[in-house]
Amino acid sequence: MIHADGLKGGINHTYGGEIDVLPTLLDLLGIKNTTTVQFGNDLLSKNRKQLVAFRNGNFVSPKYTKVGTTVYDTKTGDELKLTKQQKTEVSALQNHVTTELSLSDRVIYGDLLRFYEPDGFEKTNKKKYNYKLENGLDQLKKAQKKEPTSAQAKNKEKVTAEYKTDAPELK
Repeated sequence: MIHADGLKGGINHTYGGEIDVLPTLLDLLGIKNTTTVQFGNDLLSKNRKQLVAFRNGNFVSPKYTKVGTTVYDTKTGDELKLTKQQKTEVSALQNHVTTELSLSDRVIYGDLLRFYEPDGFEKTNKKKYNYKLENGLDQLKKAQKKEPTSAQAKNKEKVTAEYKTDAPELK
């Protein structure tokens, strides 16, 4: 949800994903962003391809939704028996999705951001980071001993009455 001067209120039916949030916000803030690596598009741009690619290769567009090998009409949700023209259109969308995912994979799995050095950023020392579960749990235990954050610790070890909620999903 965005409120900004110059934007007409209402619902925008543009198709997009989380990847499109940053380019949209940067554009709204008037920040020209030609130096960062990103795959998203400004959701408010009139010249954007409204295609949402999912990690598994499925996609959603204003006209077609592809799940596995099945293609649906996005507006009605009906499964389509594709005509020759529709097969051509879906194939073009699938090619775009496959290319986008391939490029993203190259950046991530090829660790290509190691060559990316924009002004103002400090290079990360990989030796400082370890994402193994055991290491994370050890660090958490040490941090909790040093400065506990539990409600019980904050309440000087006194146990308070059990918290009650009227949240419908918990009934």
